[in-house]
Amino acid sequence: LAVGKKVKDLYEQALASLTRATRLNAGLYGAWFERGHAHFALKAFNHAILDWERALDLDPSRADAIKPLLEEARAWTVKRGTHPPQSL
Repeated sequence: LAVGKKVKDLYEQALASLTRATRLNAGLYGAWFERGHAHFALKAFNHAILDWERALDLDPSRADAIKPLLEEARAWTVKRGTHPPQSL
């Protein structure tokens, strides 16, 4: 396997585990935050935005960490010609 494929597979595995975690406990800030990173790495920017917005809702005190990530993901949606999702 190429290195890129291995990395993609790891992000997809992480995404599956983090999705299970959010289904078991929707209040897990860390799972939403990290799931946003996995989506971002997989270039699923709209999904990353939704995950990071959920994390921000769960813990507004972490806005300084989350808002720059949201801005970057939104910028990528514009570059790709897609629209950022509506907030939850």
